[in-house]
Amino acid sequence: MIAKAGAARSVVGGSNPVEVGQGQLAVSDDPAVEMVATLGSCISVCLWAPRFGCGGMNHIFRSVSPGPMGDAAVVAEVERLVNALMRLGVPRSEMKARVTGGAQVLLRGRGHGLAIGEACLNYLTVEGFEIVGVSVGGERARRIRFHPVSGQLVVGLMAEIRTPDDPGPEGSGNAPEMF
Repeated sequence: MIAKAGAARSVVGGSNPVEVGQGQLAVSDDPAVEMVATLGSCISVCLWAPRFGCGGMNHIFRSVSPGPMGDAAVVAEVERLVNALMRLGVPRSEMKARVTGGAQVLLRGRGHGLAIGEACLNYLTVEGFEIVGVSVGGERARRIRFHPVSGQLVVGLMAEIRTPDDPGPEGSGNAPEMF
């Protein structure tokens, strides 16, 4: 079963990759499904339940507000994913979490990706979820692949991008990384 919130995307290829775009989430108990996303400053929370053989992933791009609402919008996005798995019959106590993303790819600004990641991690900790992996921050975007049945998450860092004014170190070879 694949349940997806947000704009529909097709499932293509023999291994059934499902692209999870900004603001979307997906849950599945199909062992052939692999959820994929490209994250810059966005954060993805991947939850899965090994005993139930299912999991899900979201793609959070909402900022943490400096106002009175604070991280409420980010927490709501994580809760949407938790609720989607609960609708599949998974108790919260069985869910394990991985959190990734939050790069500062433009190398300026207020680090809103880290703030999103911190809000997610704070929520998961306070609510008692077992956090088994965190890859948050840095300066490079990530391409992630999540297998919702096994909980395996593969994180690939995207190639560094330099402007003509900042060509990088001599001979650094800015070839894309294969992952």
